[in-house]
Parts: sequence; C-alpha cells; structure tokens
Amino acid sequence: MKATILNVGTELLVGSTLNTHSYYLSQKLHEIGVGVLYHAVVGDNTTRLGEMIGYYYEASDLIIATGGLGPTEDDLTKEVFAEWFGVPLYFSEEIRADIEERFRGFGRPMTSNNLRQCYVPEGAEILWNENGTATGFILEKDGKIAVLLPGPPRELRPMFENQVMPWLRQRVSQVLTSRYFKIFGLGESSTEDKLSDLFSGQTNPTLATYAKTGEVLLRITASGASEAENLKLLEPVVEEIRRRIGDYIYAERDAELSEVLFDHLRDKGLKLALAESCTGGMMADMLVAHSGVSEVFGVSVVAYDNAIKTSVLGVPAETLETFGAVSEETAKAMSEGIAKISGAALSIAVTGIAGPEGGSPEKPVGLVYMDLYNANSGEHRTFKQIFTGNRERVRMGSAMKAFYEAIQWLKVETF
Repeated sequence: MKATILNVGTELLVGSTLNTHSYYLSQKLHEIGVGVLYHAVVGDNTTRLGEMIGYYYEASDLIIATGGLGPTEDDLTKEVFAEWFGVPLYFSEEIRADIEERFRGFGRPMTSNNLRQCYVPEGAEILWNENGTATGFILEKDGKIAVLLPGPPRELRPMFENQVMPWLRQRVSQVLTSRYFKIFGLGESSTEDKLSDLFSGQTNPTLATYAKTGEVLLRITASGASEAENLKLLEPVVEEIRRRIGDYIYAERDAELSEVLFDHLRDKGLKLALAESCTGGMMADMLVAHSGVSEVFGVSVVAYDNAIKTSVLGVPAETLETFGAVSEETAKAMSEGIAKISGAALSIAVTGIAGPEGGSPEKPVGLVYMDLYNANSGEHRTFKQIFTGNRERVRMGSAMKAFYEAIQWLKVETF
C-alpha cells in the first residue's frame, strides 16, 4: 500500500504553524508496512484541495488528510472529500451528543457553529476524538482509501494510533521490520563508504542513513510476510554492520546519547555529576529532558568563571595559573571537585573555547578538554578535541562527545 500525506491549512503554507504531521505520520506508516510516496500541503481553498485530492487519488492507494475538520467557515476538508467521493453528508445525532457532553465538561454551552462538526460523509467510518470536538473519518472508493484527521497533534496522534493504525494493519499484506543503529564519530558519507557493498547491492533488506546533529542514524528494513521472516533476513546484515563499524555504534535503537547514558547509569545503579564550563549547562539540559533522570543525576555546576572553578569545584589556583582554564589538568581537577561535592561515582567535566573570540595559536577556538572520572577507582579518561563550526556547534559537539565516551566506558567498566 502506497500513501500520500496531505496537510490542509493556510497556516502551514504561510509558516505560522510548524507542520509536524508529515514526520510523525511517515514514521507510523512505515511501522505498519505502508510506504509514503508524497507529502503535500494545501491551503484552505476548496478548488485547490479538490485538485490535490484528484491527483493523489490516482497516484496512491491511501490519502491521509490532516486539518480542516473544525467548526469554522474555512474548515472544508470533509465537505470537499465527500463531494469528490460522490457521497452526501448526513447529520449525526450521536456526534452531536458527544460534542454537547464535551462542552458540559468545559462548563459552557456548545456554540452553533459546532453543529458543522456533526455532519458525516455517507458510508464513512467515524473516528472518535478523545481530546477534541472534531471527529475523523475513513472513506473508501474503488479500492482507494481516504483518512481524514483533525489538525491539532494532541487530537490527531491518539486517533491515528488507537483507531487508524489497527484498521490499516488488517489491510496491509506486507510487513516491514526495521533495525536501527545510532552512530557517533563517523559521518554519513564515511558510514556509507564502510558499508558500500551493502548499499550498492541492497534489495531486501534495504539500508538508509540519516544525518542528524553530530551523529548518524542507520536504518535497515526488511519486507516480508511476517516479522519472523524479516528477522531472518535482517540478522546477517546486522551482524556484518556490527563487525565493520561496531566501534562507532552507541545504540541499536533510535535514541539520543543522553537517553542511552541515562539507561546505562540506571542499569548499573550509578550517580552522575557534571562540571560544565564552555557547555554552559547544555549537558544538564540534555539529561533532564528525560523523565526519571533524578535516579541517576543529582548535580551540575556551571563553573564558567575561574573564581567559581576554584571556590566551588576546588580547582587549585596554581593549576589555573600554570596550565590555564582550558587544559587537561583543569578538566581533571573539575571532575574530581564535582565528585567530592556530589558523591557521584561518575563525573564529567568539560572546559574549552567555544569562540568566536578567545583563541590563540596554542589554544585555538574549538579546543575542548573533556574528563571522565571514576570516583571509586580514581581513574580518569581525558579527551582533547578541536571542534569546528560556530559557538553552538562547539558546545553541542563537546556535550555529545563527552556523553559518547561515558557510554563507551560504562559498557566495559564495572565502577
């Protein structure tokens, strides 16, 4: 089954609303074996919407339309699809009762324009909305399918996952199964080069790389009659990838470095502490994006000023005077200092020159020292790297490199 995702709304065309639907729906359709041929956006215009429906009806088996199901005059998606599919609209008392009940929960009466949302294309399957007043619909004609979904993500996503995906699964003959690798320290072109024969000879499974900020996502997908059949196809390819680029793989799923680090710390029952200078709290921010991280993460000190490095982290003044703030010696003293403050088993310190000013021939912009400290054994792992790019890239690269090296250490060290 081949699909088109058709996003309806003038607000998407003029850039006042970020379109996240295509990204989300493409991922979910891939999970159930539906390939997406096209992404399209059209404004709230009946003529142009009708033209889009006609074109993509011929070009694909499934159209998933988002938006235009609200109560206002410019919400016309349902009407245009009903006209194109050649079916009338009927008034649903069941939908009216549902909307009235929802308004009672809001503590106010239903407005008259919400009656527009009570009309249903004849023969359509109704998709009930858990979080709003706009019902969705599934229409079928001559073997082609149209799914109409509300625009707000908090309404669209549960409707799609709980009602549309099960419906589509029953109609998809092929099963797609994917395995993922997250890669750090190897660019997209280098990844493809090391796996060039696998890419050039691919049929089933297929391989695809996606460059992300500072890392690469590698996806391997098999197509077959069942997941068990697909796993047999995937396994030899997965093993070969591990053999060739295993040193660069930090996760075999689509997860962020901070999330994988969190998981390793939690599995080992360890606490982490951070001492940040040039990253300015970025590492802490990345970690606390994950719910439950307080299990493993207790403190981060942003010691941007040398006086704070000394007074809070205990970095000796003579170390700063002799070696400078951006040095291996200072990074080690910072990681030991935050370990003493926190009692954490693992501490990470980062100090560097993010730029664009502040560099010198001896210490250029982009120079960063990252130190990992095992408080139980007293062992340090220190890394020096010169990052390229603007200030944000230097800071992000430093944070990601430190997290990656921490993950690699946790894989082999008991702590």
